[in-house]
Amino acid sequence: LFLTRTTLNVQSSMGVIFMVGIVVANGVLLVDFAKKVGASLNIRGLRAVSDFEYEFQMALMNRHLSEGFETVFMVPSVETTYISSSVVREVAQHHGNLTALVHPAVAKALANKFHDTKPSLPAEKSRKGSAKRG
Repeated sequence: LFLTRTTLNVQSSMGVIFMVGIVVANGVLLVDFAKKVGASLNIRGLRAVSDFEYEFQMALMNRHLSEGFETVFMVPSVETTYISSSVVREVAQHHGNLTALVHPAVAKALANKFHDTKPSLPAEKSRKGSAKRG
């Protein structure tokens, strides 16, 4: 059931320190996992309207499977709507500027993670018509 269990100290932008547990559960329904650990709340982030339909269906199914299990949706600020973790990770891997994308502590952690990686350059595109005709 549990592949990984890690506890982290996370300091928010308000200076408050939270204990956050990260548990990877593979091959189990979220509601079953929640019952096992005594959780009754699922927090989901919605970046775009297109996310809502899928997330709403999942929330209703989870409630159907486990009465009392609630899902709370959080929306980002207008300035961060387009940001996804995969895009941020890619920018970090290529040593791009994360200043406006994530909290400074997150930017520092990503910089440390990808410190030893060399940024890859896009493949050079061949130009059409560059070959001389004889």
